[in-house]
Amino acid sequence: MSRENNNVLTEEFLCELYNCAFENDYMCSVLSQYMDDAYLPDKQYQVLNSTLKTFFGKHKVAPKYGVIRQMLSTSRATLELLDDIKDSASGAPPEALRGQFESYLKQ
Repeated sequence: MSRENNNVLTEEFLCELYNCAFENDYMCSVLSQYMDDAYLPDKQYQVLNSTLKTFFGKHKVAPKYGVIRQMLSTSRATLELLDDIKDSASGAPPEALRGQFESYLKQ
């Protein structure tokens, strides 16, 4: 499935989704398997997504914020994104996030 550049997931939803992935192994596995760079709005999200996939592929658990921060320590812009995610996410229920992400993938 290819997406047009104007059909990416919103940044607010992505904040919730990635925040959940750092706290929930199942959601981390879903993102690792199905999140494509074409769905993301910018390079920082793509770097974050790649780092998440790498960690999950190796360890089969969701990375904690401190671990992912260390892995991203050379990318100031991505660290700022990670801080924004941590600060702005409200803790949406994993089931709701998964359902919305699945709906997006089916478009």
